[in-house]
Amino acid sequence: MFSFDINPWNVSKSYDYSKLIDKFGISPFRSLLPKINEPNIYMKRNIIFGHRNFEPIINCINNKSFFVVLDGFMPTGVAHFGHKLVMDQIIWYQKQGGSVIISIADLEAHSVRGLPLKKCFEIGINEYILNIIALGLNPEKTFFYFQSKNNNLLKLSFDLGMNINYNELSSIYGFSESTHISNMFCTLNQSSDILMPQLKEYYGPCNIVVPVGIDQDPHIRLTRDIIHKKNLFNVEKRVDSNNNIYFSIRCKKVSEELFSLLEKELKSLNFEIKKSKMHIDVFHCFNIEKLRLLIKNFLLDNNYNYFEEPSSTYHKFMTGLNGGKMSSSIPESHISLSELPINLEKKINKSKTGGKETLNEQRIYGGNPYKCQIFEFFLYHLYNNEKDINEIYNDCINGKLFCGNCKKILIEKLAIFLKNHNEKKEIILSKEDLTKFLNKF
Repeated sequence: MFSFDINPWNVSKSYDYSKLIDKFGISPFRSLLPKINEPNIYMKRNIIFGHRNFEPIINCINNKSFFVVLDGFMPTGVAHFGHKLVMDQIIWYQKQGGSVIISIADLEAHSVRGLPLKKCFEIGINEYILNIIALGLNPEKTFFYFQSKNNNLLKLSFDLGMNINYNELSSIYGFSESTHISNMFCTLNQSSDILMPQLKEYYGPCNIVVPVGIDQDPHIRLTRDIIHKKNLFNVEKRVDSNNNIYFSIRCKKVSEELFSLLEKELKSLNFEIKKSKMHIDVFHCFNIEKLRLLIKNFLLDNNYNYFEEPSSTYHKFMTGLNGGKMSSSIPESHISLSELPINLEKKINKSKTGGKETLNEQRIYGGNPYKCQIFEFFLYHLYNNEKDINEIYNDCINGKLFCGNCKKILIEKLAIFLKNHNEKKEIILSKEDLTKFLNKF
């Protein structure tokens, strides 16, 4: 049974990420680093700590083949540096050749937080779309859309809902009898965001990566469950009584006509098969991926959809300045991407650090950078050079660096960054009508 404190709307103050990897069947990311030509700093610094099925994306990047990076933002308040962590990853994937799709989850914001859709639209444009463009995303090569304005998404959500029942949603999200239906429907919208690019009307089956925090993993799990149900045929490995390997093509609710067409297709390709009521066994085939490709092409040729399993990566959360979660709805917890200089200094000076209570104790015992919100800003956003970040770390643990000095450095660096960033936003707004980038993908 999953722990219900892991859900998109109730994030704990802290997580043991190594335990989460084991609990949810997530694979550690670090072992993949040697396979990636130019990993970003979040990958190199173990901020991205886990993944599901990321190897196909590595192949796409290294071979310069087509893939999609998809993400979404719930427009409930200001964009802050926790959001920048996600935005930076999206931009990195675009630079690696990924086709970017960004969903503004206004229906979720309206349902879960009660914000009017008009307000969600304003926040989505002025906070999320504007900020990610100013950070370096190429809007001309990006599909932006609002969930409430995308009829294809809503139709797909309705269709996906026919494959999931209340008990299944409750087991993933912890819904109770008091959970309202709109909240449940929003979970289907998230799966639709992920699957919609693979519809035959768009890109068709393709590799998609979704970079998320661990709180979003229920959406990934739901989508994987739906794929297993939506794909009309699944190929499974089997072993007979003589220990011989064969593959079984398991069918769902398909017509006898389609089933017979598949049988005919396999025979025409000289596969040795045995047809049963709900499956076809294939013998002397030693490549399961070849068989899956055959099934995919067969379905597409017969005008059916086929969905590839999405890839996902999982990053650690940024800790709020007050020690809790960094949240748009808690001003004292975050530094926004439009923070005023006067607020910047006040917030940072009040923030929690990993230092000792006195300067003398700090000199003797040193501090703990990994319990320090100041160091976290350095690690996540402000020092790209490994030599520099290692020097700060070593000076802290050896008692050579004091919290007051670090806070001063952070204030200065953030002030410069925010000044430059907000000047970029002003330039963009003076030249562009951001609504023109909205696309009914």
